[in-house]
Amino acid sequence: MFAMPESLDESLASEQPPNSDVQKSSPHNIDAPFFPSEREPLASHGPKRRHGITYAAEDKLPKLPIPELEDTCRKYQAVLAPLQNRREQEDTAAAVHEFLKSDGPELQARLKKYATGKTSYIEQFWYDSYLNFDSSVVLNLNPFFLLEDDPTPARNNQVTRAASLVISSLCFVRAVRKEELPPDTLKGTPLCMYQYSRLFSTARIPTENGCQIAQDSGSRHVVVLCKGQFYWFDVLDDNSDIIMTEKDMALNLQVIVDDAERTPIQEAAKGALGVLSTENRKIWAGLRDVLTRDEDSNNAECLSIVDSALFILCLDYTEPKTGAELCGNMLCGTSEVVKGVQIGTCTNRWYDKMQIIVCKNGSAGINFEHTGVDGHTVLRMASDVYTDTILRFAKSINGQAPSLWTSTSPDPSKRDPESFGDVSTTPHKLEWDMLPELSTALRFAETRLADLIQQNEFEILEFAGYGKNFITSMGFSPDAFVQMAFQAAYYGLYGRVENTYEPAMTKVFLHGRTEAIRVATAESTAFVKTFWADDEPRRKVDALKKATQKHTALTKECAKALGQDRHLYALYCVWQRAVDEEGAEAASSNGCSSPVDGSPSDMGVTSQRGGSISHSPPQSANKKTADKTTSASPSPRRPLQQMPSLFSDSGYDRINTTIISTSNCGNPALRHFGFGPSSADGFGIGYIIKDDSISVCISSKHRQTRRFVDSLEAYFAEIKRLLRSVKRGEGAGRSKARESEKEKTVGKGKAIKIDGQPEGEDQVPVEEEVDEGLGGYGFFDAGMLLQALKASQKEKERPSDKAESKTARKKKAKAGASAKETNVQPTVDADVPKSTVDVSTNGADGSYESPYMKELYKSWYYSLVAGMMQALLTVTTQNATQKVDSIIAENPNHTLDELLAVRKINQDQKIQAQKKPALQASLAQLEEQVAQYKQFDEDYQKRLATEKAALATSHKDELDKVKEAATSAAKAESANEAKDNLLVLSKFLRAAAAKRQGGDEASPENRAFEGALLLVYGGEAGAVAAMESLIVGSDDKVPTVDQVPSEYTYKQVRDLAFEYAPYAAEESWAEDVAQSEPAPPPAEEPKSTGTEVGTDPTVANAGLTELNATDEPSTNGVAHHIDTPTVPDASNIDAGAANAAASDPSWEAKLSASAESGPEGWVEVVRDPAETDTGTAGTPAGTTNTQSWAEDVPADPQWNPAPSETTPGASAGSDGFNEVRRGRGPRPQGDNRGGGRGRGGYRGDRGGEGGYRGRGGGYRGERGGGDGGYRGRGRGGRGNRGRGDASS
Repeated sequence: MFAMPESLDESLASEQPPNSDVQKSSPHNIDAPFFPSEREPLASHGPKRRHGITYAAEDKLPKLPIPELEDTCRKYQAVLAPLQNRREQEDTAAAVHEFLKSDGPELQARLKKYATGKTSYIEQFWYDSYLNFDSSVVLNLNPFFLLEDDPTPARNNQVTRAASLVISSLCFVRAVRKEELPPDTLKGTPLCMYQYSRLFSTARIPTENGCQIAQDSGSRHVVVLCKGQFYWFDVLDDNSDIIMTEKDMALNLQVIVDDAERTPIQEAAKGALGVLSTENRKIWAGLRDVLTRDEDSNNAECLSIVDSALFILCLDYTEPKTGAELCGNMLCGTSEVVKGVQIGTCTNRWYDKMQIIVCKNGSAGINFEHTGVDGHTVLRMASDVYTDTILRFAKSINGQAPSLWTSTSPDPSKRDPESFGDVSTTPHKLEWDMLPELSTALRFAETRLADLIQQNEFEILEFAGYGKNFITSMGFSPDAFVQMAFQAAYYGLYGRVENTYEPAMTKVFLHGRTEAIRVATAESTAFVKTFWADDEPRRKVDALKKATQKHTALTKECAKALGQDRHLYALYCVWQRAVDEEGAEAASSNGCSSPVDGSPSDMGVTSQRGGSISHSPPQSANKKTADKTTSASPSPRRPLQQMPSLFSDSGYDRINTTIISTSNCGNPALRHFGFGPSSADGFGIGYIIKDDSISVCISSKHRQTRRFVDSLEAYFAEIKRLLRSVKRGEGAGRSKARESEKEKTVGKGKAIKIDGQPEGEDQVPVEEEVDEGLGGYGFFDAGMLLQALKASQKEKERPSDKAESKTARKKKAKAGASAKETNVQPTVDADVPKSTVDVSTNGADGSYESPYMKELYKSWYYSLVAGMMQALLTVTTQNATQKVDSIIAENPNHTLDELLAVRKINQDQKIQAQKKPALQASLAQLEEQVAQYKQFDEDYQKRLATEKAALATSHKDELDKVKEAATSAAKAESANEAKDNLLVLSKFLRAAAAKRQGGDEASPENRAFEGALLLVYGGEAGAVAAMESLIVGSDDKVPTVDQVPSEYTYKQVRDLAFEYAPYAAEESWAEDVAQSEPAPPPAEEPKSTGTEVGTDPTVANAGLTELNATDEPSTNGVAHHIDTPTVPDASNIDAGAANAAASDPSWEAKLSASAESGPEGWVEVVRDPAETDTGTAGTPAGTTNTQSWAEDVPADPQWNPAPSETTPGASAGSDGFNEVRRGRGPRPQGDNRGGGRGRGGYRGDRGGEGGYRGRGGGYRGERGGGDGGYRGRGRGGRGNRGRGDASS
């Protein structure tokens, strides 16, 4: 069972309904978010109908028509004509003619058969082209919308704006799910609404065999990204009603922002797994396998939560200042590396789903996955969301304000909490398990993403001179007018016409998407040439009218699905399927693959109702793959196995390589929208035509984007001046209303003249004549520029048998572009810049390198790479001639001209065959150069190794001395450290001894010292640990002798030992003892039977404390009598300061009889008659509590009286103590901790007869009783370890 993460804020938990328990709640269907049917291709199923208004017209919509083959081929030639020279047009015409005679009709029949029973003949091919796209979706597939700022100032900050957008988006989700969203219409005609069913809770899932679009139709939660960290919470109930107010939503988002800020952004970026969604789709598929390796793992569950969310909300921490920065942030995020860590907003994205992005200052936008939806669909959603935010604000002012929705959710604040169901509105954080392979992949994905961002640039134009109103007043279609502006601005910069794409919406058909409008026409080409010529304004305006009228006609035709691009692509896919059915190995099984240039070829717009963004299905890669099949063998082939002539024509590559990709998609709710360029040398242009302004966002891979924007702006100003001048000349400034006034009798009152206008004349707007120029070129030299271009074109079109064909030049240009992208010179160049490459020395670790060798190695490196690249290009060209070689081999008695005449080879193949000997010679020469470079590399490596060995020998003695000095210093430092540690222990023992003599043993401080001392004297591994804790000053609590943590830590005990200065007190005490004890008679000195053992001053002095008592003290509160012993001589506190009594052998001899159990559980301590006044008749020591032996010494002064002068001395040579040993025999009997301290004997007779330590009887709770047993607390003599009867 999935255990949800804990709440971010406990205060929020109390606000949740009882049935929203965190442990019970989870996102809907979290373990299996996608039903099998919902992971099938999108074309195989549609939205579930519930008799609402949203999909009411779906069954009545016509299917997408399949155009006539002849019409498609005719349009294909027409759109290519402006892009080709005369010779290329002839080649294309021949290819089309061959196609119509051979393969075309059969493919058309197959396509019609395939379309039978399907909603659309192109739909599945369309989805396959997107889902089989392998490159990153960032800047290639996903477009963006930049919303206008919220009109209510209070919402223009991040949290409030985000909360408002989420609530409005949820209202849109509810309307779609309940089928209450009114359908789109175009001039009263309903449009297909199928795409709205795929707008929310969908995800692009990469697999090894391409991507899939998965959907959780019952999703109820959203995922929030903040500083790369993931959070989620439920927002809908099972009825798709909203369960949170806008205030509650803002509270949740604020909690998330606060929580995300607790983690430094550099640390958060290391776990920002959203970056992985920017990877190549194959790599991302492998990484998802790592995340879901275990279906029940935390990572798999976190990934399922993200995939099944309604949408992603990205809260960025940045505040972009300019419009271009805002557009870049919405499209691909920002790249900012600090201390080697990427902290830009590019780490705060998840590109496989729709994302609502809100910056710190409240600027907001939408970035969406484009496979299942077009821009028109997302535009409707963005417009309704923006409108709803305004209407909700109005409703807060006037409760009677209208609502955008047919019905609304019940007020969450007034609902019964039980009605929400099993939901969790508390934010939860997703904690990913960062496996090593994920961390590595994240690093590489981020660096590749940063490269991709740096390779692109964005510029915007917010032209406020005029807009839709002015354009229509001049009699032009706004969309066609702006498209001609792009054509003119590009031609003014580069002097040529390029392939331009714009999509037209086809949603008037069932499951319709888009058709491609090819903007470059014969009319548009004539206009740009006329515009740049030194011609009169009227002719320029007339040319503009013809061009815009042609564009409008094309748009209407494409909106009826009668264009050429989609039809040709479907025929191509059908051919691929036919080849696959016939067993061709090189053809694709599903008719799709990624484009060569790394992105779909096209993206554009329609002029109808805001337009639609759409990519054209990629085709060029498929063509090249299939082309390999056709050249594999010269033997006869079955039908359709050879690529049809139309698709092998160079014109088909040209029409699918878009340089200017455009799209018109917007309304007043949007400030900008855009996308990345669709080719390496192209522009991506998104534009919005508003009533009085035009907004344009242009992207490119650093292709003078700013200059293009400036040229476009200058064109808008210049064309307005031309239109004004022409209108003035025609006197066409009057309106129809004014014309009707002249036909009528003037009514009452006098007409008011406008701006001094003479009576009887209409007002003609007059504008200041300003020649702003166009992108740096004035109109005075436009004619000369045109003449130069014409001369250049004639030179290019001059026929020459020896000249290369356009196709051959194109291939060379592509090869040169490829070489340029890798920064490699196509030929060997000796002048290599010194700063271009930093080549490290192999094997030397950069410690030394000869400058001469370094420079020589650079030159060799560049020459080798350049030579290898040239060889690669040569081999590629050689492979391209294999087909020609096979044809020549089959016809050995025919010349190339004869083969060309019978059309067995074409002109390009003839040129290839003629060049082959030279290419082979070049290849041999390059191979020889490569061999020489390899030999040079081998010699260089040998020389480098020799130099390295010489350097190592010369510096060996110096290195040895350095090592020896470092070793000595380390040893000295270690010795000093050991001395310091011993000094710490010494100070502790000295302080402990003094505190036992003069302190209050019941105080927490002394209890801590006694506990530490017990551990230090333990003689076990624990003793070493205790000493280490004292030395380092651990923060652990010191246990008392009762094994209860004291109030003091080891650090505090150590510091107290350092601060304590007991020397004066100890010396005074020792002196008093010495003065109070008479010298013992020599005759009574016992004979020593063994070596006198030096006793710890602490133990010895502790014994004297009890032996010197003159009154009857009490032990543990019970009074008894102790005979006063003869006080032995005392010595100064030094290494030999042991009390002489400890060496008396008679004490040890009587050990066996020292403990007997009395009737009350007392311990009877045997005393030597020579020690005490009463001999063995002393009162036994009883116990009444459970104090430890360290607590047995009361603070009463009677336990430390001044020694009596009449006390007889001890026998000579003995101080009354035996050797201190740790008694581990049987524990003393009694109910408490080992009996009592008993300082007179073996320090509590620790253990009695037992063999072990004897710390109490039985278990610790009994504290006595028994015969030793387990660890009692009666501390016996410190010797005789285990001499008794071991009882456990």
